[in-house]
Amino acid sequence: MSEEFQMPSGYLDIKEPEALPAGVYDLQVIKAEIKPTKKGGRMLATQIAISEHPDAQNIFDYLVLPTGTEHDELFTLNIRRAAGACGVSFDKNGSFKAEDFLGAEFTAKLTLEESEEYGLQNRIQWPKLAT
Repeated sequence: MSEEFQMPSGYLDIKEPEALPAGVYDLQVIKAEIKPTKKGGRMLATQIAISEHPDAQNIFDYLVLPTGTEHDELFTLNIRRAAGACGVSFDKNGSFKAEDFLGAEFTAKLTLEESEEYGLQNRIQWPKLAT
């Protein structure tokens, strides 16, 4: 015999979170970890909340780590931009830990992107490095 479960009151009022209009928002990293990529490399996988819009769709951002390919300069630049925005410093060897990003609060521009699989989503445009 299977067990019955009672859904909480108001469960029918829960809606899918939506993407926000493109613009500048206050953000917070709520999850960060190093994960493998589909091509055998590694990436910094982050989940980011939009601070003033707790009901908005969280942003999943994936930053590929340098792997010894012709794309390393771009990969490095993207990691440096994210680290700069999040106040993460590299040690003397250029190393960092994914956990260093957890809880970081920063401001960045969000754009909108349409995906066949996931629909309309926000994407982070990481701030450029200070010159």
